[in-house]
Amino acid sequence: MATDPLVGLEIKALPLGARTEAGRPVRELVEALTAIGSYLAVVKRILADGPTPPAERLGDALDKSMGQYERAAKTARQLHRLTVCGSEDDDTPPGVRR
Repeated sequence: MATDPLVGLEIKALPLGARTEAGRPVRELVEALTAIGSYLAVVKRILADGPTPPAERLGDALDKSMGQYERAAKTARQLHRLTVCGSEDDDTPPGVRR
């Protein structure tokens, strides 16, 4: 039986609070990107169903995709601020020095 030599070792690179703080935006980003993929798969199925897809169904799926894109973009900006500035609460516009 193979064992993982890292099991049980403590991660000492970052304090627990920092790992948790950095992990939250990453999880949020992954969730948003997964949702975008799901909505786009729905659009693809709608288009494959027939020659004239219902505009309402397509519009709904595309609106939801755009909402998730905006969520992912916002989270990516938060993650950038967290990794570059050390705080996701920094609301300084990109390119502006404090």
